[in-house]
Amino acid sequence: MRRAKQPRLIARTELRRRWRTMKGNTTQLLALAFAGVMLLPFSIGG
Repeated sequence: MRRAKQPRLIARTELRRRWRTMKGNTTQLLALAFAGVMLLPFSIGG
């Protein structure tokens, strides 16, 4: 049971760390938002 929760905990921690890093870098945040907007029509179309 404990082993099943460990990968989720690691992933959640890494996502939080990555988000904190990106909040400090406006250019990277804008690039990610732009990529998300460009990929949105393909996701909806698919």
